[in-house]
Amino acid sequence: MTGNKKAEPGKAEFGDVDHFWLETVYPNASDAFFHAQKPLDSIKEGCLVVLDANVLLMPYRMGAQSFDEVRRVYDKLSKENRLVIPAQAAREFIKNRANRVRDVARELGRQVSLLQIPMEKSIGFLENEDSFKELRKIAGNIKSLKSDVLRKNQELSDRLRSDVGGDPVSEIYRGVFKDCIVDLDLDEDARKKLVAELRWRFAHSVPPGYKDDDKLDEGIGDLIIWKTILKVGGEQKRDCIFVTEDAKGDWWVQSEGPFQPRTELVDEYRRHSEGGTIHLVPLSDLLALFGAKSEVIDDTKRAEAVPIAVPRPAIQSHPADSGQETSVDSIDQLDLSALLQLNVSLNEKKRAAAVEYTRLKSFASDAKKIEGMTPVDLAQMFQNRDTKWAEFRVLNARQKKVEARIGAILKDLP
Repeated sequence: MTGNKKAEPGKAEFGDVDHFWLETVYPNASDAFFHAQKPLDSIKEGCLVVLDANVLLMPYRMGAQSFDEVRRVYDKLSKENRLVIPAQAAREFIKNRANRVRDVARELGRQVSLLQIPMEKSIGFLENEDSFKELRKIAGNIKSLKSDVLRKNQELSDRLRSDVGGDPVSEIYRGVFKDCIVDLDLDEDARKKLVAELRWRFAHSVPPGYKDDDKLDEGIGDLIIWKTILKVGGEQKRDCIFVTEDAKGDWWVQSEGPFQPRTELVDEYRRHSEGGTIHLVPLSDLLALFGAKSEVIDDTKRAEAVPIAVPRPAIQSHPADSGQETSVDSIDQLDLSALLQLNVSLNEKKRAAAVEYTRLKSFASDAKKIEGMTPVDLAQMFQNRDTKWAEFRVLNARQKKVEARIGAILKDLP
């Protein structure tokens, strides 16, 4: 593989260079240049609404009132034939649902374990005091009530464990999402072409999915969902709202968090839908758009503060860009073009980690925002914050090694 190899769209690998990749991304410069997005509020009554997997999982962190509001909005959109669930998002929901239900059962058990029984030890010289006798009687009632709580909690946990797909969220989804799931139905040839396109997009940092290149499927899940959005938009020629909790730079232009959808996505949807607009929003914004109460929106934002990952086993996507410290030997094996591209990738990942760390740090310091969060979710948020800081430090160290190698190569050039 050489750094100056010409790559065809859909055929590039890491280190290949398609010198005309912008023409592929923006095939009609004039239309892209003069296109303006319609405001979100102006499209809400007739647009498509597409749900990401992380949004489907969100109700497991929300209160009953908030979920009722989610159901109201989804039911309205479904009846109007505007709600779309990409089959890939449905599959990821199925894969990760058990983890969410397990977390709920664990939280119930944790709360029950905090129940304390007073007066379990005898205090001899008070035994004959009427007030002490009454206190012991009340304590006995509490002990009996705790036994009832433990029994009911066990019954509920057993039901959650045994009723696969029978939890309240899944039950409601079955009623609301009928005929909403859309599949790409890719044959073997189409799958190969999609994988080739994924790698071309990754090689040129074209969204979506290239931030997930360390996943087992190389981040193709995001691209499958995106292709589903393009398919439905192309068939129906309508504007679209994509509801997602993914805040990474392969969906968003970043400015201390998501700022605007990537223009590559905006223009690609415009072309497929023949002039349509697409907006990306989190679930809390969708609820606000459709008139949810402020307390529901606040509860949803608290749930969103703890990111819901859709995990897949990580693999080493590139010898110098794995999850471990990069060795000097692996960097020495790369040519200048690959090193420069790796440096850009590390810089983007480092910036994304810094942005997410700053967001979580700011959220954690706001007492009003964290009010009402469960101890488990609060601990998870602090863990996510610390993880992002550690990730930033590892990426920064890795980038310094890459930059040092680039400097050494440039110094040796004639």
